Amino acid sequence: MARWLCRLDPAELSQGEALVDEARRRGIGGWLLAVTLDGKGQLSPALPLADLLQGQTQNLSFCLTCHLSEPLTPRGEEQAAAALAPFLAHPQAVRLAGRPLLVLQEPERLSHPQYSPQRLRLALQCGVRTAGGTADPPLLLHPSQTTAPASVPGFDGAVETLAEPTGPTEPITYERCLHQAHYRPLPPELWIPAVRTPKAEEESGHPGADADRYREWLELASAWSELWHDGRREAPVLLENWPAHRHWWDQGTAEAPSPPPPALAPAPSTAPEPEVDERSWGEPHPSHLALLIHGFYLDRLESMLRPLAAGGASDGLPALDLYLSTPEPQLEEAAELLRLLGWPRVRIFGVANRGRDIAPFLRHLLPAALDCGHGAFVKLHTKASPHLELGEGWGGHLVESLLARELLSQLGDRLSRDPELGLLAPSGTLLPTTVALNRNAAHLLPLLRQGNLSGRWFLGQRFVAGSMMAGRLEALRSLLKIPFPLKAFAPEAGQTDGTLAHALERWICAVVLAEGWTLEELPGPATAVPGFGYRWVTDD
Repeated sequence: MARWLCRLDPAELSQGEALVDEARRRGIGGWLLAVTLDGKGQLSPALPLADLLQGQTQNLSFCLTCHLSEPLTPRGEEQAAAALAPFLAHPQAVRLAGRPLLVLQEPERLSHPQYSPQRLRLALQCGVRTAGGTADPPLLLHPSQTTAPASVPGFDGAVETLAEPTGPTEPITYERCLHQAHYRPLPPELWIPAVRTPKAEEESGHPGADADRYREWLELASAWSELWHDGRREAPVLLENWPAHRHWWDQGTAEAPSPPPPALAPAPSTAPEPEVDERSWGEPHPSHLALLIHGFYLDRLESMLRPLAAGGASDGLPALDLYLSTPEPQLEEAAELLRLLGWPRVRIFGVANRGRDIAPFLRHLLPAALDCGHGAFVKLHTKASPHLELGEGWGGHLVESLLARELLSQLGDRLSRDPELGLLAPSGTLLPTTVALNRNAAHLLPLLRQGNLSGRWFLGQRFVAGSMMAGRLEALRSLLKIPFPLKAFAPEAGQTDGTLAHALERWICAVVLAEGWTLEELPGPATAVPGFGYRWVTDD
């Protein structure tokens, strides 16, 4: 899990062990202590910091954020390094990859925009080494109110600084904050995300804030930071205010995020994988378009297939070979349905009700279609989404987009014209991987490790929401490099997010992109796509 760093007035350190115990109960892993440096490099407040330095204060890890009250001269920078180095060398100093952190609030007040950070870092490194600390240079961070800041010369990265509420006439709504957190662009440098914890007097100027939304934001920022740092436990998140965090935490039932599950590679076992019952008829051919469908709801499957000429090869459609998975108890019923509809080339797998459409797709449909050598495919499932207000329209939009006659008839030619095109998504469904990341990060971390994919790279990618798509079957071959035993998938229990299957929606597209293929979105309206991640909120 990420390390939550909370801003704290240094004077509050005098509360000692009681403060530490209270903070730990509320998930806090360290403090961000605000200090001031004057033009001569003198540090204040002196007393609480001296007690901390001398070990007279029982406390958590800490990081200093320095306000430069006036411009520093070169001599003042030397004095500042001497004053700060003992804190960076302290055993409880917050570190990332072994390097202590230091935040400078007004980098423009250094004596030189380019050389001062370099001189300061070297002076701090020497001071830390003299004080018995690590020989690695400290990480210098600057504040930024934009998630795509311009790099400040000589600095290693930025700490997010959230805008203050402007009052009841132009409030910064919590929904807007959450929208920005879900759709966070990838910063160009090291970035520590922040979460606003409104003070009680700010709540009227922060409409929409409540304990559940605060927890959502905090968990989302934590997941983002964990992936940025490839799962390191010290991945930092900044909480703006300790009393406010205590208030909001106690209002809800928030718990610290669970640690990631173990890697997905199956443990050695003599227990065989359960056999899958199959039905098949007709001879599929590599030149045909592969229709890959998970048919949980047979009535929806019938509605999906009836408008198509069975097997295609008429009315302008290409020849269609059908690969279907369905829950094992209704295997015979599904086979009878397809015979009645007149489908000439069919392979049906009776599967366990685990892993939604994703487990049957990765374990059965995709390998079978690849073995046949198909070039193009369409992947569908009989989506219901009863937890969504617009679930019916959402599923209909996906199916209608991908079974449109124009797409089916032109898909092969389109792939031939664009040899880099991997996947096509229904309009409005290509979303940033950061949307709802808090619910899926625990599964994504081991997936990315096993695929040798960088978490930071992954945060800048997109995925197909709804897991229905069309494209080039060869672009999916690398998905089979990692085995997914059935036991890796949770039994069906009405989960709406957060399972391995939901994480694999994102991972599938990441693997395709990492192989050099491209994703494209089909044209058309996207009004039926739900507002995932407060999508309806704009910054206008």
